Order: sequence, then structure tokens, then C-alpha cells
Amino acid sequence: MNIIIGSDRAIGIVVGIILAIIIFTLIASLIFYMNRIAQRRKLKK
Repeated sequence: MNIIIGSDRAIGIVVGIILAIIIFTLIASLIFYMNRIAQRRKLKK
């Protein structure tokens, strides 16, 4: 029982880390994209 619970917890931690990385990359790319749009608008003016 203890081994199963331990592995489940480890899987949960791994999944959490993967989700955090995916969310972080999405937010980072979104910010980068918004910055590029802002720079283009400044250049057009």
C-alpha cells in the first residue's frame, strides 16, 4: 500500500511540474507576442 501511495504522489508531482512548465511557456509566449504587437504599433506611429 505504501509503495502505491508513494508512486501516486510522485506521479502527481511530475504531472504538476509538467503542467507548471506548460502554463509558464504559454504565459511567456503570450507576453512575448503582446510585446511584439506593441513594438509594431509604436513603429507604425
